[in-house]
Amino acid sequence: MTVIACDPPPESESERSRNQPGSKLEHAQNKRAAQEGARVAFQAHRQSISPSDADAIATFFDLPARWNRATGPLVRDYLDPNIPADRWVKDASHHIGELRAVYLEMYTCTLAIQDPGIRSTFQEIVANYRSKLDCVTALHNAVARGDQEAEQRAQQALSEASAEGQMLGEAWLERLRPHVDPQVLTDALKKRGKEIGELMKPG
Repeated sequence: MTVIACDPPPESESERSRNQPGSKLEHAQNKRAAQEGARVAFQAHRQSISPSDADAIATFFDLPARWNRATGPLVRDYLDPNIPADRWVKDASHHIGELRAVYLEMYTCTLAIQDPGIRSTFQEIVANYRSKLDCVTALHNAVARGDQEAEQRAQQALSEASAEGQMLGEAWLERLRPHVDPQVLTDALKKRGKEIGELMKPG
């Protein structure tokens, strides 16, 4: 059987514009999708996210990594049976101090957000971090006192607060996913500065 190769029909100007990678139309569509996704995910009340709010969000997004860097060795050493309790209590004091500093920066970022809906969303997240900070502090105090019952209560409370934080994160991603790839927006937000302001400005 002979196969006859045919050229595809020529594209119209509008089709070429839509299909061209990196076109202005594609950029505008991605921008609108990102903005709408962020509005829904953060439960914004206003029609667009201002550059100042976007910058506060981006600053906030840098902080969980610092939190994790502090909690990592704190939890690791707590679970290590070869590290004496008195040594853990001494070393943990530094890490808890860093957690307090991170929490205060999160709180400050939240206060800087002007959109009441977005601010409320982040207040809920910050409240969870405060719960985890309180639980870690209670655990530290219980170990320092040698109070095993208080230590167990603090462990349970910390586990519940961590689970709540996981649920908050999953709910945020579920609200975002229908509008834009969460990783795309997360990476963009982390860049901060001019690119963030441009991304979030209205059409």
